[in-house]
Amino acid sequence: MTGADKRNDILDAAEVFTDFSGGLMGPHQGEGKLIASAFTSCYESKNGLVTVYDKDGELLANANY
Repeated sequence: MTGADKRNDILDAAEVFTDFSGGLMGPHQGEGKLIASAFTSCYESKNGLVTVYDKDGELLANANY
């Protein structure tokens, strides 16, 4: 995980890297959404975005926090 400790409430961007595969339409999309949801329940920002990536750097999920 990167970017979670640097919050300024202007444009916060956290990234979570996983060992899942398949990207946005792959079999681990549900797990990606769950990770993004868990992140939003732990962190708060006026304008934050958390992005969850698979092992190849492809987007799994994202959410505002």
